Amino acid sequence: MLPSGTNVPLVNLTRGAGEDRLLFANNKWLIAHAESGLEKDGAFVGLVGENLTR
Repeated sequence: MLPSGTNVPLVNLTRGAGEDRLLFANNKWLIAHAESGLEKDGAFVGLVGENLTR
């Protein structure tokens, strides 16, 4: 079970510094790889190196 309101769009889209940059939706933190293409949706690109798929 998740708290009510989890994964709903953020009310205040101000992205701060530090861990606030990782906040993607209410109660949802996301660190993406550059190859994911999620930066266009506002995701923090913080994974570096070879993108492994299996």
